[in-house]
Amino acid sequence: MSVAYAVAAVAYVSVAVLGYAAFGDAVDSNVLLSLAEPMWAIATANAMVVVHFAASYQVRVLCGAREAIWTVNHSSATLQVFTQPVFEAIETALTGRLPALRAHARVMRIGTRGAYVACTGTVAASLPFFGDLMGLISAAGFVPMAILMPVVLWGLARPQKRLAERLLNGTILVTFSLLAVAAFAGSSWRIYQKSRTYAFWS
Repeated sequence: MSVAYAVAAVAYVSVAVLGYAAFGDAVDSNVLLSLAEPMWAIATANAMVVVHFAASYQVRVLCGAREAIWTVNHSSATLQVFTQPVFEAIETALTGRLPALRAHARVMRIGTRGAYVACTGTVAASLPFFGDLMGLISAAGFVPMAILMPVVLWGLARPQKRLAERLLNGTILVTFSLLAVAAFAGSSWRIYQKSRTYAFWS
């Protein structure tokens, strides 16, 4: 688990720190929007973002009598953890109302999940402060559930006897709690500022 957190921290924090170092307060929540050149690097980075998000959705395919789960990419815990119950609820509701869809589960899943991605993408593109909204949601939901709660549950399930382990877990809890509060406050303030001149698709 510590390796996963380290890789995610290096990947995301380095982009945030370098973006702030290069552009200061003028950096956009999507660092790629702050760049002007070289165009090939921007295009490549945008393509990798599309691949990252497309691959983060779990693909489930029915194979005969048993179900095989093919996980393309687990790099985005938010998409994996928080969208699966939504997919399950949508697909259960559809098969409850239209039982004939059970025979075509693969097509139904591709259709419902594709429609879900298209709808959320459209909403994201229409909001001028989507990056700040994601910061607010992450600070209020993702950080407590994906970073703080595992540390607390690990401590409850396996009491730490070594001082170093207790200090490390305590440092993680305090540091990320403070970061979540700061991110929540900062995102709220930026949303408030941008809401004065709010316009769809801007």
